[in-house]
Amino acid sequence: MYKGRYYKDFEDKLKLFNSIGDKILQHYNITPAKNGMECFHCGAEKMGFYKEEKTNYLRCKCWSCGYDGDILDIIKKIDCRFTKKKNKEVLDLVLGEKFFNIKPPYLYTFTPSEKQVLNIDTTAVLESTNNKNYVKFYNYCYNNFDNITEEEKEYFYNRGFLVEDLKYFKNFVGIEHQKDSADYNIIFRCTDYSFIRRLVTPLKLFGKDKEMRYQNSQNLNSVLGNYCYLLDQVDEINLVQTRGVFYIFEGIFDCLTLKALLKNNCVAFSSGGANSNYKLIADRVNSIAEIFKMKYKKKLIANLLFDNDDAGQRGAEELAKHFDKDLVIIHTALSKLIFPNSKDLNEELQKNRKRLQESIKIMNNNLLEINK
Repeated sequence: MYKGRYYKDFEDKLKLFNSIGDKILQHYNITPAKNGMECFHCGAEKMGFYKEEKTNYLRCKCWSCGYDGDILDIIKKIDCRFTKKKNKEVLDLVLGEKFFNIKPPYLYTFTPSEKQVLNIDTTAVLESTNNKNYVKFYNYCYNNFDNITEEEKEYFYNRGFLVEDLKYFKNFVGIEHQKDSADYNIIFRCTDYSFIRRLVTPLKLFGKDKEMRYQNSQNLNSVLGNYCYLLDQVDEINLVQTRGVFYIFEGIFDCLTLKALLKNNCVAFSSGGANSNYKLIADRVNSIAEIFKMKYKKKLIANLLFDNDDAGQRGAEELAKHFDKDLVIIHTALSKLIFPNSKDLNEELQKNRKRLQESIKIMNNNLLEINK
């Protein structure tokens, strides 16, 4: 975009950088507000933007932790690509022609309190290693699910689930109520530092003809946090119970579909539908597979039931490349066998539950036989 222009020094680049500050923030889905925003540093809803008097450039300040930074400081904090780079390097990359053509690894998905008020003070949750975690919030949501209303049950019925299926979601699915509103959201805990919110009433994206249905929380720990639903269920203890058999899906409701049909007698998780999670997933699986083979003389069996389309098949094949073939048996073609006429497992549940239930039972029993 700025190719061919010559910048005589750092100050010239910084001036141009700040002149497109609004566009840079929008690239990360950040719409500046005077107050009530979630702080990039501490997570409190006490951050706001203002314009510096001398330069008229945008800055943000948090009235909880005191964090204060300009646009350059902000993207170095939120974008892992720039965290360890020098300021000059960051300016060169952002002002280059590729920056706005590449989706950033971080999108700001917080909805201000005045638009989406929770019935719980999420800024007062527990502290751990100087990072706020969401344990108290999860307990609140799990309690709401334990006391799920008929209206909320209807949402799950519309996804093909029966009332008896809901007991298998206990402590895996939460309900978030909103103050002064009949609206509610579905909460899926990923880690103590990150979760996914399913907006039952989608948000209209400002200036766009699109709706937001899923919203990632702020990740409070870049090392321990992720958006792979139930990935933390992949451990030695659980895999011993399933003879090393586990399932990977793109979507959360596909994962829940399997849990319901197998009555929780399975290890299943969601990849979050993002290629950027593949190394994280493979590293965890490969490390456990190494222990599994050493202790039990068996390989793990990974079954990738991604969406039944070209993109899903490509995703499954790409993830498969990351697994250690000496430690993990990988199946990537099961989707076409299990739900040949549907896009994903949950859609098949809604179309033909009886057939799907029998297919899943046969598939799972056959896989268990391999590692008997």
